[in-house]
Amino acid sequence: MLLVSPDVRKLAPDVDIALVCVEGIDQSVIDGCLDERVQNLDKQLQSGKIVYDEHSPHIEAWHEIYRKFGINPRRQRPSFDALTKRACKAGALPRVFPVVDAYNYVSVLHGIPAGAYDFHKLGDEIELRLSRNGDEFLAIGTDTPEVLPDGQVVYSTGNTVMTSCWNYRDANQTKVDERTTKAVFIFESIRGVGANLRRPIADLAGILDIPQNDLDVQLVSTSTAL
Repeated sequence: MLLVSPDVRKLAPDVDIALVCVEGIDQSVIDGCLDERVQNLDKQLQSGKIVYDEHSPHIEAWHEIYRKFGINPRRQRPSFDALTKRACKAGALPRVFPVVDAYNYVSVLHGIPAGAYDFHKLGDEIELRLSRNGDEFLAIGTDTPEVLPDGQVVYSTGNTVMTSCWNYRDANQTKVDERTTKAVFIFESIRGVGANLRRPIADLAGILDIPQNDLDVQLVSTSTAL
């Protein structure tokens, strides 16, 4: 279950969030389902149908939210911003391993922040809140935890901070890997300028080759339940 703190609701009242819990993930199946989709996405990147524009409304809206909690979004970019910029420059979606490729594909195609976390590494609840005194964050690929300043937007579960700068980086403790079979995906969109989250959820179901009705979906707004 996703909880949103009152401070985050006040800071960013127009963000829609989808929490999608999926079990029975077969990463070899994802690879097969993704190949043609990624080829088509790469063609859109190469032809200029998908372009990176820092001044597009949905990127500017995320940048404004980052500035509200004291982050320079050109130094620490929202996840989809950095990924789309990289993909457009390369003319191809960066590939990692299947479950990461799945949400990266959805992120670039729909222009939304997207991430995934191993279900078995999470507590009963995930909270979107402001960081507080004593919070530490261990980023993927690092060995030393970073002490977070107060007031940064983070996802957390229990005593573990899952992300830094809202969706800028993910933590080592809750990351998905090649062995993940049950995961929680998080998609985010700013109302009025971003995608309707039901479309990315439908695409995710197709990529995972799992009926959409079998996905456990929680839709939340930072202002109210959807």
